Amino acid sequence: MMAKTGLIGLIAFLIGLMALVYTNTSASTQPVSLNHASWFDLKERLPESYQQERTKFRGFVAHDSGLYFLIVAKPGNGQEFMIVHTDLNGRLLKRILMPGERESTARRSILEMSVDDNGNCYVLQTIKDSSGRRVEFLVYDRSGNARNTLAVSEIVQTFCLKAESLWYLSDNNELRQMVTSPMPNTRRLEIPQLKNISDVFPKIFPLPGNRIAVLDGVSAQLYVIDQVSSDTQVFSLLQLPEVRRSWESYPTETRGPAAGNGGRVQFARAQIITGLSATPEGDIYLTISGIPFGEGAVVLRIDQQGNLVRSLRCVLPTLETRRSADNPEGYAGSFGLIGTTGSYLFVAGADGDVLSYQR
Repeated sequence: MMAKTGLIGLIAFLIGLMALVYTNTSASTQPVSLNHASWFDLKERLPESYQQERTKFRGFVAHDSGLYFLIVAKPGNGQEFMIVHTDLNGRLLKRILMPGERESTARRSILEMSVDDNGNCYVLQTIKDSSGRRVEFLVYDRSGNARNTLAVSEIVQTFCLKAESLWYLSDNNELRQMVTSPMPNTRRLEIPQLKNISDVFPKIFPLPGNRIAVLDGVSAQLYVIDQVSSDTQVFSLLQLPEVRRSWESYPTETRGPAAGNGGRVQFARAQIITGLSATPEGDIYLTISGIPFGEGAVVLRIDQQGNLVRSLRCVLPTLETRRSADNPEGYAGSFGLIGTTGSYLFVAGADGDVLSYQR
């Protein structure tokens, strides 16, 4: 009898323990609302000619040395390109005016920016002229001086910096490692799993140790690659409720892989994940599309296996001047650019709004 009573007690204890674990796990992944700690409009820090609707923000990096913005503007004939560096409160530190289209007949496209540990800025650009197409990385030092130009012989979709290497994904979805010091040298990695990712929003970023990662923002697949052995793990982020909700908010015909074209799978253009920031510790922050402004900017913190660590709702301020038929409450947005540094999470919009939150 005593043994039976003890067994019943043990079972009750285990059930209670399981319930406690379930409760704590569920609570940890429930959405958490964050109010902004600061808010500024970057356009107000720019020359008057750049304070117009045609000025767009293409890239954003939150760094120990401040915030970096990659800007494309059309204040006159031909596009102009600029890097703006501010402190964490939006105070202007410097502006770097890059070669634009006024200086020549060449067509330039500025695609992406990254900042290394020393504050040097790397900008990916393509140039089309009568001689063909060129792809280059422009390098500017911490003072804003042009330092170097690194040429590559293929189209680059996305890139990141890690230690002394520049990693990029080619237009054929092939992974490259360019060692930038002391002399440029490129290593090719064969990663078959990358062949079918979308060309709408692939994003490459560093992880701790000998790992590099690629995120496909359309299919919501995370690829974690061992940069020594090339072993690759693939994780689907569609397991996350917010990602699944975004996926399902788009018409069926616009999501997922469509018919192949010339051996390569072509994806429709429903971009589920619009922004990404990885911390030195290996946490990954994502911004999700397809969620109403009233719920805030949806930011997910995940681990390196694609598991949800924290779900954030960054509350958006409202402005009378932002009211429209599509946005009757006048929420500031939409925010597809994201960055993390220290204890702060930053979200930025293509029109120049920048908000910070304590993460």
